[in-house]
Amino acid sequence: PERTQPQPITRRKHTMSQMPVTQNAAAQLAIFANPDALETVREIMSSEDFSASDLDRIKVPGAGGLMWEIPTAEGSRDSREIRGIILLSKTGRAYWQSKYSGENSKPDCVSLDGQCGTGNPGGQCAACPFNQYESAAEGSGKACKETRTLLVLQEDELIPTVLRVPPSSIKELKQFLLRLAKKGLRLSHVASVLTLERDKSAGGITYSKIKFAAADALTPEQRKAIDPFTTAFAMAFDRAHASTVTERSGGAEQGEEQNPFGA
Repeated sequence: PERTQPQPITRRKHTMSQMPVTQNAAAQLAIFANPDALETVREIMSSEDFSASDLDRIKVPGAGGLMWEIPTAEGSRDSREIRGIILLSKTGRAYWQSKYSGENSKPDCVSLDGQCGTGNPGGQCAACPFNQYESAAEGSGKACKETRTLLVLQEDELIPTVLRVPPSSIKELKQFLLRLAKKGLRLSHVASVLTLERDKSAGGITYSKIKFAAADALTPEQRKAIDPFTTAFAMAFDRAHASTVTERSGGAEQGEEQNPFGA
């Protein structure tokens, strides 16, 4: 009898995320399409009196919205995802003694590193009673709100955008960082995709939560190109982070940090 030749085994290509991504996503970023990108940006930034407050900002929508509102030269546009490189990430905490009523008042205590607070009560954040679950006036969250500030270089731009990660999305970001660390990757050495997911708090409040995924790891050559770009914006990012931490947002608008040990 005629023998059947064995068929070749087709191996499935695994990406770092489970979502369909564009092949070689990092190569499509604008910064890698322009070898003089860094010098171009430095020239533009030095020709005007730019400050950290001039950087565009993106916020997580309230009420469970699934579309990002992204500022562009042509005006704001809606998008289901943000694609690019997260250059930098910083932790911050802020505590307001008074109940939020819509005003953007200064916090009573603030920490720009998430470890030591300045103001009332001040001191080490880890030991602060307002940094404990169930300390919030409403809900089971913390009275002192922890946030993250990200500096995101979107795929079609050469100047990064500031993104504030609310308390309800911090767990997602931490898990993303751990998964990258398992592969020996830094946050700024991958092309990332940020989408939104609708969730509901224990109190029945609907809010939007950020989902993080890696589309592609940068090549060694791309890492060498992105590292000085990150350094060039580090000082401006520190100032943007300081102003972002002190922005007051309603907890009901964006949910609260959930107690991982709660029922």
